[in-house]
Amino acid sequence: MKKLTLVLLTSLLTTTGCSPSKKGHEHSFSNEWTFNEEEHYHESTCGHDVVSEQGFHTLSSWEVTRLASSDQKGLKARHCTVCPYSEEKEYDYIPELPIIPLDFPIFSIDTENGVPIVSKEEYVAGDLDIYNADGFNDKDLSLGIRGRGNYSWSGTEKKSFRIKFDKKYQPLGQGNGACKSWTLLAVHCDKSLLRTDGAFHFANQLNNIPFVSSSSFVDLVLNGEYLGVYELCDQIQVNKYRVDIDDSGEEDDIGYLVELDKNASENVVRLNSGLTFEVKSDGVLDNQMAFITDYLNQCETAIKSGNQETIASLIDIPSMVDAYLVEEIFKNLDVGWGSFYYTKPAGDKLYFGPVWDFDLSAGNANSDYNESSFTSYKYTYVGNSTYSRYSQQHTWYLSLRKNAWFNDMIKERFFEIKEAALETISYIRHKADFTHDSFERNFVVWDIFDEKINREPSAIMKIKSFIGQVDYLVDWLTKRIDWLNEYYLGNEKDK
Repeated sequence: MKKLTLVLLTSLLTTTGCSPSKKGHEHSFSNEWTFNEEEHYHESTCGHDVVSEQGFHTLSSWEVTRLASSDQKGLKARHCTVCPYSEEKEYDYIPELPIIPLDFPIFSIDTENGVPIVSKEEYVAGDLDIYNADGFNDKDLSLGIRGRGNYSWSGTEKKSFRIKFDKKYQPLGQGNGACKSWTLLAVHCDKSLLRTDGAFHFANQLNNIPFVSSSSFVDLVLNGEYLGVYELCDQIQVNKYRVDIDDSGEEDDIGYLVELDKNASENVVRLNSGLTFEVKSDGVLDNQMAFITDYLNQCETAIKSGNQETIASLIDIPSMVDAYLVEEIFKNLDVGWGSFYYTKPAGDKLYFGPVWDFDLSAGNANSDYNESSFTSYKYTYVGNSTYSRYSQQHTWYLSLRKNAWFNDMIKERFFEIKEAALETISYIRHKADFTHDSFERNFVVWDIFDEKINREPSAIMKIKSFIGQVDYLVDWLTKRIDWLNEYYLGNEKDK
């Protein structure tokens, strides 16, 4: 991207000139567009390093100009609606698949004998072919596939899946390395499809969270049927390329990955307060369950005491702060009851993270108690006692927020990472605009704009298009960061 000296003024510049970089001088700009693959702008004709009307391309829909066949690749084209930029791409002939490739890779999975996926526990054997993946096309990859999730499995028609390759594999070159297990998230409860992807993008820019999942989008075809757009993510698990801890051995203080989960059913840890966790490892011994239960109870006691030194002896505070801000900026409804992870390496402290599951965030959640409280971009949420009566609060953060030292840390860290949060909004906007055709194809199959999905609020129900959903998300996050900025400056009051 061209380096600017007047970045904050570009929206005011015109082709006839504007703000002076030297006293008494008005810039002049070419009437012709300069452009590259991502952006366009008018260059200065007066010798100064400034541009006007710089912006990302706003692209038309793809149009197929030549259908693919077994003898030749197809062609598709689109153009910018502002400047002369246009692009043409080839696409592969894909036998027996019901869709023409747009931007996303196509994952075509065929199960043995066309067996349907009906279980979250039992894998069904199958093969994966990857198309339209720009150098990452692969065929006949053996795997197992099963359902995954809670509400995303039992409560929605579009299902999420977990896939497990027979051999370690790195689909699309994604993540930190080759692993067997990956997730295909339906993201059906988020009609923008971009909340979890955006939250991962933001969290990945912070440096204190133990692991952040990779994320990309694919078109999923299962047994010849197109199922829509899915988000391909890492499986949250102990692995050298993911949560890199050692959970082997029989001693007490091994590595632990635990999830705060009110629905925990295996390797359940129940604290003295009643808070419920699940240890995410196989074959955990009784002495190890006793050890991590005791350690988490110690952490909870320390947090309730408010003593910073005691807490710091048990918990990595920088990760606690960063995880808080990811959840707070997105105002994630689930923060206090599930999909919230902690990592404890052997011989080390407890770390907060990885972060996970942001479908019900950023104004996309209501409550039977008070919808406006949850959809509003105002007010803190994580650890705000106003919401504690709804049993949705992260009780540890509820205790931590009572301490001035913790609130000071949150405030200081917010101003350090605010630019990353603002960049995330630009990332979401650009990703949606640049690949809107591919996202919109999801809603050809899943015509859900008139349906209430999960805890969807009335404001979301009124929006009848994918781009409208993205506009809502971008507007909500922008106002959210503005409000938090003023709150941490002391100019806004909380509830």
